[in-house]
Amino acid sequence: RVQVICKRQTACSVGGSHEMALVPSQQWMASLDQCFQPDEPVLFQEFIEHDGVVIKVYVADDTICISSRPSFQNKADTLVSFDSQKLPKAFGEQQEHVVSDSDVQQQKERLVDHRRLRGIADRLRRELGLTFFGFDVLLASGSAAYYVVDVNYFPSFAELPNFQEVFVNVIQRYLAQ
Repeated sequence: RVQVICKRQTACSVGGSHEMALVPSQQWMASLDQCFQPDEPVLFQEFIEHDGVVIKVYVADDTICISSRPSFQNKADTLVSFDSQKLPKAFGEQQEHVVSDSDVQQQKERLVDHRRLRGIADRLRRELGLTFFGFDVLLASGSAAYYVVDVNYFPSFAELPNFQEVFVNVIQRYLAQ
């Protein structure tokens, strides 16, 4: 049984682009018409069991900031449609199908290898030619596997407390070159 996430192919600035569905098994595929138009282009991404914690990495040139947010439980029994922008931003907030236990968050955060995330950030920066971006990483349950599941150009940077200062420094450094 393979669970998948189904999402629109549209970019982040388009209405409805954050509406998605967690499909627990193939038998639920026919129910996707409740979430998407029949001829609408969508993509499927394997749902990685990750114990309900997503690692958020914000990159501003050579500065990175790492945080975590609640995410989906490892198993779903029914089709779950959701807007990813409306998921809880902090542990302790209750929402059906989403992990809210801060103990799980702390356990998962202890597994995070900051050097590995820096290496991923450096590679993404080089390969994509981005200076300000963010990406989401899932640490697979019961393994050391890291999965980059989303990359966003110029995210909010709300987790980086001195972002304005970092932003100005990066721009000044680029202008001086």
